[in-house]
This record gives sequence, structure tokens and C-alpha cells, in this order.
Amino acid sequence: MGAALYDLKSITLTLGGFQIEGFAENEAIRFEWADDAARVTHTADGAMVVSRSTIDTLFVTLSVMNTSDSYRELAAQVYEQHGFGLPRELRPNQIGPNPFQMIDGPIGDFCNSRHAVYLNRPNLDKSSNAGMTQFRLALNKPRFQFGLNTAFNTV
Repeated sequence: MGAALYDLKSITLTLGGFQIEGFAENEAIRFEWADDAARVTHTADGAMVVSRSTIDTLFVTLSVMNTSDSYRELAAQVYEQHGFGLPRELRPNQIGPNPFQMIDGPIGDFCNSRHAVYLNRPNLDKSSNAGMTQFRLALNKPRFQFGLNTAFNTV
């Protein structure tokens, strides 16, 4: 069975109160956990010990077209969140988070967090083959549900 793909037209994604559209066609939205759910170690006598991870961070990569309104909005949010453009001594000591929400109604997937932080600065590639930019975010303590109504969960 092949991998489940999102129909980008059915996804509603808002970030900092702005609805994101104009996704790139390949790898438009990717989620990746910061750590595995559990760790396995072994004691001196060889017994296996499993411990649950306490890291509750989800990385999200959004790929948007450079010609979209979303590209301009996301780039502005990055610069505002980190205080770029301000002299270093005037930049905030703490990074204020943005709210993140993604809903895919037909599939039943959702992910939201009140604590989305941009990890990278947008590329400023103006070459002839520049078509998309990836924005990486970290979501702290996200609420999520993936795959409830997909073919992988047909109980």
C-alpha cells in the first residue's frame, strides 16, 4: 500500500492568524518528531530498560511558492518573531510564539500548538530556478491526531 498523501486543497493551515496557501507541490507540509517516543538502554547484566521520552517537540517544514502571498507573510513573521532588522541590542531576549493550526477535514488529521517558533530564515534566492522556500518551525507540546480516517486505520 502506498503512502497517504494530503490533498492540499482540503487542508486549512493557519500560522500567526494568517491562512497559508500557495504550497509547493512536493513535500508541501512535513512533520517530524524531535525525538523517538522511547529509548532503549541495557543494564550491565544485559537486561533491556525502556524509558519514555520527555521531549514533546514536533518539527514542521512548510514549502511555499515564492510568488505566493503566504511566502511574503511567513517571511515577515520570521523577521518579526526574531527581531531581525533591529539592532542586536534591541532584539527581544525571548522569542514570542505564534499559534499554529492545521486541519485536514476529510482525513481527520489535525495538529495545533500555541507555541510555534521559526527555526530558519527564508532563502533570498532570486535566480531563474528559484520557485519555493521552506520554512522550518518547532511546535512545543502540540495537540495532534494523524491518520484517524485513513486506510491505515480501518478497524
